[in-house]
Amino acid sequence: MVNMNKLRSLLFNRHSIIFRVMAMLALNSVFFLVVLIVMTNSMLDKQYVALEEEKVATIMHQAKPTIAMHMMFGFFDALEEECKALYLNEGIVQVELFLGKERLDFCSQPLRNNLLDTFTRSDALVDAASGTVIGSLKLYYSKEHYEVLRGEFYEMVWLFVIFYALFIFLLFKLLSNALKPLLLLKNAMESFTPQHSHYIEHEGSSQSEVGLIAKAANSMIRSIELYSNDLMNLNKTIQERESHLQEAQRMAHVGSWEIDLDHDHFTMSSEMYRILGLKPSADFDFSHFVALVVAENRKEFENIIAYSTLHGSTFDVVHGMYKSNGETVYVHTKGKTRKKEHKGARLSAVSLDITQQTKAQEMIEHLAYYDPLTGLPNRTLLNDKLKSAIEVAMREEFMVGVLFIDLDRFKLINDTLGHEVGDALLVEVSKTILSMIAPTDTLARIGGDEYVVILSKIDNEFDAVTMARKLIEKMQHKWSIHDHELIITSSIGIALYPQHTNSTDALVKYADIAMYRAKEHGRNNWQLFEPSMSVDVQEQFALEQDLREAIKAGDQLKVYFQPKVSLFTGKIVGAEALVRWVHPQQGIVYPDQFIPLAENTGLILEIGESVLRQSMEYIRHLEEHFSDPIQIAVNLSGRQFQHQNLVSMVRDLLHEYGIKPHLLELEITETISMQDISKTLATLNELKILGVGLAIDDFGTGYSSLAYLKQFPVDTIKIDKSFVYEMIEDSEDRSIVEAIILMAKAMDLYTVAEGVETPEHVKILHYLQCDYAQGYHYSKAIPAEEFDAFLNQTNRSFT
Repeated sequence: MVNMNKLRSLLFNRHSIIFRVMAMLALNSVFFLVVLIVMTNSMLDKQYVALEEEKVATIMHQAKPTIAMHMMFGFFDALEEECKALYLNEGIVQVELFLGKERLDFCSQPLRNNLLDTFTRSDALVDAASGTVIGSLKLYYSKEHYEVLRGEFYEMVWLFVIFYALFIFLLFKLLSNALKPLLLLKNAMESFTPQHSHYIEHEGSSQSEVGLIAKAANSMIRSIELYSNDLMNLNKTIQERESHLQEAQRMAHVGSWEIDLDHDHFTMSSEMYRILGLKPSADFDFSHFVALVVAENRKEFENIIAYSTLHGSTFDVVHGMYKSNGETVYVHTKGKTRKKEHKGARLSAVSLDITQQTKAQEMIEHLAYYDPLTGLPNRTLLNDKLKSAIEVAMREEFMVGVLFIDLDRFKLINDTLGHEVGDALLVEVSKTILSMIAPTDTLARIGGDEYVVILSKIDNEFDAVTMARKLIEKMQHKWSIHDHELIITSSIGIALYPQHTNSTDALVKYADIAMYRAKEHGRNNWQLFEPSMSVDVQEQFALEQDLREAIKAGDQLKVYFQPKVSLFTGKIVGAEALVRWVHPQQGIVYPDQFIPLAENTGLILEIGESVLRQSMEYIRHLEEHFSDPIQIAVNLSGRQFQHQNLVSMVRDLLHEYGIKPHLLELEITETISMQDISKTLATLNELKILGVGLAIDDFGTGYSSLAYLKQFPVDTIKIDKSFVYEMIEDSEDRSIVEAIILMAKAMDLYTVAEGVETPEHVKILHYLQCDYAQGYHYSKAIPAEEFDAFLNQTNRSFT
């Protein structure tokens, strides 16, 4: 139902389109009517006057010749008759005749109307003979007929106005009816809300203007619905992302905060409150935040914020902050001040909680300079302390003593009682030494059981020797560690500044050399460094450098092969790969001269890989040229066997050289096999899976258990040459060799006797049913390039 008051207000609202259209139509109509009436009236006047003038002109044209002739001859009676004849023409109300300038009254008659309501026409009278003007004729004709005509015109105009007003009224009513659905549309649109949307119903034609508007409005409503749904979904997504952001900030320990610089308004994220151990509060402002910055960082923090605020720059600062419980947290804050025209300025920042990282870094720095077990300075800090002590001693003219302390046979304690007891002993030893030295002195732990004492201010070497004696004596007392009563000894080396050197590295090195000299003298004593002690060390150092160069060169370490002979057939069934160092100046260097050095320096790993490569390359050569290639055995050092990548390296090399795995035999000593039984067993099993042969070398020299030996997946036992060589003269050694062979037979293992030198050795071993021998006629190792010819000489066939 349409409210008529609303309809009227809509119609007569000067801002409405309908009102403006009606007003424009009315004004145009009035203007049109006024222009039409004025133009019609003007045209009517002109046309009527023109017709009347034409009529009068005709009358005057007809009358002028006669009147002019009568006037020329003075026929006044005839002139009077002519005048009366003129009055007979319709509309002529007055005739004036002039002779010269004199008016002839007999032509005039009393006026019925005012002369102002007439038209006039005056023409000159001309003598036809002479052409001279003799007078004039003036006719007055009435406007009555014109006024009647105008009255009829105005009646028609008024009739038109009445009909036009009726048309306007009808148009108004029509527009009023047309506005009703528009008003309904307006009401429907006013009641529309995105949350409770409904479509507009239109009863009229859908092609009408209102119908089209309703259709467009419904389309708009659909768009608004879609937009509203998208907006709600977007709002939901934003809320979810805010929640995820808060969760991410919580997980990442990242808080955020912002300052509205124009309104001095400070806000902080919930994670920032959590980092500071605070509850969210509307009263918490930036001054409170700054007050929580630790005192040593506060001034720098304020200066950085002030600079960023002034220049609109970024900032990056690490600082501590106090939590509500008084603890200190460390945060890494990054931010920027953004200044936008007409939008004010804001300072936004994020603060990452790096407390754990900072503490971890402090711990790392501590570990970089201190021993984690004892808390003593390590080698790095020792060098700094020694350097400082020398600088002070140089200025004040003191001596500095360096004592290198090593606990004798400490490894035995670890191996028998466990590392827990060993570590506890090291801690107690550290405490004891610290209690014996001065506060200005330094005690450092630089290795497993190795300590260094810096005596920073001594007058002579006697002070250092005295301290060494006291320490040796103190170390010998009983140590109660975890219910164990332990007695240990120590060896100490002494070096002095400036007597021996002014180099920090050299002082420690010389004290270390002196300590090894103490061990050579039976341990449990001290030795003062002497220059002669460093000669052997220098030779070892030079040999180490040459060995490194040899490994780098790649062609100085050569593999030689020592044949393994069957004691039943006398044929060569295998060979052991032995490394020789072909030194550019010294010639052949044998393993006993450089292998221990390689073990100590870790170079044995590179040497071992080189030997494996050369051996596999030769095995591939044998497979290509011999119908029945022999097996090549390669010794693994202790460090090489214990290396975590041994199995993967062997697997990769087997794949690289493409040889049959059973043609490669790997040997480990009995001592190595017993160092870590579980690890040894695991490594041997992995190697066995690869298909290579396995052997225990130097058997009889270690302390292996038959129970463990049974678990090892080995194929061969090699009897140590010390038993084989003496078994001819020593019945006990012969019994040991026999027992080993019998045990191997019982365990289905092959036996190889090392160090076979004489026919008597061969005879006894053959009797004892030993399988193979190394030595005898073939004790000398043969270079790889000569081994083919050697095999040919022993009647082995080439393919």
